[in-house]
Amino acid sequence: MQGAKPLAGKKIAIMVASGFIEEHMTDVQKSLIAAGAQSTIISPEVGVANGWHEGGWGHNFFVDEKISDVLPVGRAVTVAHKPKNISSGELAEG
Repeated sequence: MQGAKPLAGKKIAIMVASGFIEEHMTDVQKSLIAAGAQSTIISPEVGVANGWHEGGWGHNFFVDEKISDVLPVGRAVTVAHKPKNISSGELAEG
């Protein structure tokens, strides 16, 4: 069935913390939306979480819900994104 949206009506949370690799999160978010999912961003951050992009701080992303306020009930999936580790002035996958 061409054009079907396999995730239509599904609620999927994308879990991030400041320092997440921006491109990874936005690629996942775009794919979820294209598949018909309703995505939300959850984070330990309040208000916004700051992405990491090409060796520096990237965009700020609005946080829909704080992790401590979120229950897993009512969500099909939660996608977690691991932040970069910032130590000694260098970045390494964390």
